Amino acid sequence: MTSYRTRARIGAAVLAVATTLGVAVGVGPAAADGTRVYPMKNCEQISPNLVDWPYNPDRVIVDQFGAKTTIWFEYRSLWYHHGYASDTKMEWRNLRTGQHGTKNAWSHVYPLEAQPQRFTFPTSKLGTGPVKLTFTTVNTNWFWSMPAFTCTATVQIL
Repeated sequence: MTSYRTRARIGAAVLAVATTLGVAVGVGPAAADGTRVYPMKNCEQISPNLVDWPYNPDRVIVDQFGAKTTIWFEYRSLWYHHGYASDTKMEWRNLRTGQHGTKNAWSHVYPLEAQPQRFTFPTSKLGTGPVKLTFTTVNTNWFWSMPAFTCTATVQIL
């Protein structure tokens, strides 16, 4: 019987290969439309509710349709009726063109729901090519705020 860790590693490897092939095969403007998933690094942090699922966005999703690009990730909470608020700053830098900027998003995560944190741009503002993303988040419940570790990812904008 295969262990959970082995299956998770195999799944991550398959996702990485599929994502790489999807980026490498796409050609022309029509190939830019669609959704791609990339791993995030250094993200696990304790929830501000302490006895809860950890704040752990493990992937960033890039949706490109027409002239708009949405970059998002998600996280969860177990706390019935409470959850917590999440305020995230995303800094981005196009590694090919040098274009860069900052965008903020706020959301409230409710129990057992995956709460997305979304950032939407005109694709021309991001530019095409590899874009490094840095997410800085502060999670807040009724009593205190807890900054999360800074998470990073590099995505491909087509």
